Amino acid sequence: MARYTEHDNHGQNMLVLEHRIFLKILYEALPNRSRVRLGTKVIDIYDNVDGVEARLADGTSEKGDMIVGCDGGHSLIRETMWK
Repeated sequence: MARYTEHDNHGQNMLVLEHRIFLKILYEALPNRSRVRLGTKVIDIYDNVDGVEARLADGTSEKGDMIVGCDGGHSLIRETMWK
């Protein structure tokens, strides 16, 4: 029986981190930590030449250079990425 590695499946090696450690690394790299929003739900994502925009369930939106999806394996962000 053949054994497949992460590299075989994804084309890259994978690094596995605990969720809290990953969030800490991301948070500490932010130039302006006041922009972190918790408890919001992304309902749609738009990608254009200026960056990305996440539309949120509360009617607001956030714009940026990239979106990092940490919302699980069956996530809107993952689904949108493959459109």
